[in-house]
Amino acid sequence: MLKVAITGPKNSGKSIISEYVSEKLDEAFADDFSEQFLKQREREFNFENLEEIGRGQKMLMEFLNPKKYLITETEMLYLKIWSEIKFGKCSSYIIQEWHKQEFDLYLVCWPKAKYQEDYNAEDFANKIIEELDIREANYLVLKGNNAQRKLDAFEAIKKISRLS
Repeated sequence: MLKVAITGPKNSGKSIISEYVSEKLDEAFADDFSEQFLKQREREFNFENLEEIGRGQKMLMEFLNPKKYLITETEMLYLKIWSEIKFGKCSSYIIQEWHKQEFDLYLVCWPKAKYQEDYNAEDFANKIIEELDIREANYLVLKGNNAQRKLDAFEAIKKISRLS
């Protein structure tokens, strides 16, 4: 089974890419648990609930039961970077899970706008890339319009599929 993580700052197109890739590959994908969590509980993103969001995201991935590809819209690196940017710290659980998680390919959605709410989205994306470089992970940065991003994402998955 090939594992693909689609990550990037908020509003960078993760959902669009996840939906497209999962449809093309005839696979379900693990949605961004944080969105469901915050909507259902009418909560704000705060440091105390990040660990619970991390556990929920992990559970979504574990119960997905993919045929050939595990596709997730976000993962522990996203939560780690978000926590560090927003709160200046990160829970030990998220850090441990980040060190344990393994994906065959990370698709990093480059932000469509430099600033999101109260943070620099390009800095967020660059922090993801720095962490992936340190880990020597296989990744592709998706830029351009949605059509180009979809094409690049699918081609990268096809390529890694042939290599495994």
